[in-house]
Amino acid sequence: MSPLICSGIFAILLVALTAAEEVQHLTKKTGENVTFDLGVQDLKHDDHVVWSHGASSSVIYNVYIGKDLINQRRRFDLSLRTGSLTIHALSSGDSDVYLGQIINGRGTRKRFNLTVEDPIPVTSDPPHSREPWVIAVIVIGCIFCVGLFSYALKTYFEKTRVNLTSSSSSSSL
Repeated sequence: MSPLICSGIFAILLVALTAAEEVQHLTKKTGENVTFDLGVQDLKHDDHVVWSHGASSSVIYNVYIGKDLINQRRRFDLSLRTGSLTIHALSSGDSDVYLGQIINGRGTRKRFNLTVEDPIPVTSDPPHSREPWVIAVIVIGCIFCVGLFSYALKTYFEKTRVNLTSSSSSSSL
């Protein structure tokens, strides 16, 4: 078989394997941590661990166990025992597709679709935090009602007194 045909068959197989690959969907909140577990208990000497993310497959870690010394990144931790990747203090910008691979005789490959949600803001205000103008309108309304009630009582009693005075004058005659 020609090398061109072999590479074409390899590309088709790779696309078929990638399409059939199961994606694990995870949803976390801003500020939480997430760990992507590849399901391996103990990596062996010379296992090759690769973590990447995004459509452009930006590499986070590319490590040969037992050969490479790694510097843990600021918010990313790679377990050299299991190959799992932990991201600390998630932000909404961490929402992406992550791909973890262990390249050895057996090979492990897992894809994770991470969605990071912002916490739901509390929208109800406690009663004591109402706007000052609302309180002022309520107080002015109460004063108006008391004044109106007082005026009505005063008018009622004046009419009653006039009627009593008139009727007592009429009865004395």
